[in-house]
Formats: sequence, C-alpha cells, structure tokens
Amino acid sequence: MLILDEPANGLDPHGIRWLRETLRDLAADGKAVLVSSHQLDEVSRMADDVVVIDRGHVLRQGTLAELTGNGETSLEDLFLELTDGKGIR
Repeated sequence: MLILDEPANGLDPHGIRWLRETLRDLAADGKAVLVSSHQLDEVSRMADDVVVIDRGHVLRQGTLAELTGNGETSLEDLFLELTDGKGIR
C-alpha cells in the first residue's frame, strides 16, 4: 500500500506525468494507492475511486464515473456543490 498526501505539489509537468503514470502502473499491478489532494483536476486524471471529504466528514464516495456522471461534471464542481461553496472566502 502506498499513501501520498498532495504528491503533485511543486512538480513540473514532466514530474506530474511521471507521477501519474507511476501510480497508474502500481495500481494496475494490484497495489493499493491512496492519494489525498486538493488538486481535483489532477485527481480526476489518475483516480478510479474517489472519496470526497470535508472537515473530516465523508460526503460522497464511489467510482470517478459515478460521481462525475461519466464526466458530465467535474470533481471541483461536485465538491463545491456538496459543500455549498463553504471553502470560498
């Protein structure tokens, strides 16, 4: 099992692509990979399953396709909808 918190922070585009491909390869090999991130666009490019958490509470969980309506909405829009934009100040 690999657990990462904000792994793409500070990486250049090459590093981000390497990270994404490496994590996908590990998952394809049957390894468990857990990524915690606020970079929801990047999460949507690498995750199969998503748990939306706000202030320690699980708001929604499921496959990326289920939560985004097969791409009809973004993870960012979903998060803001679920939290009523509470994070915006």
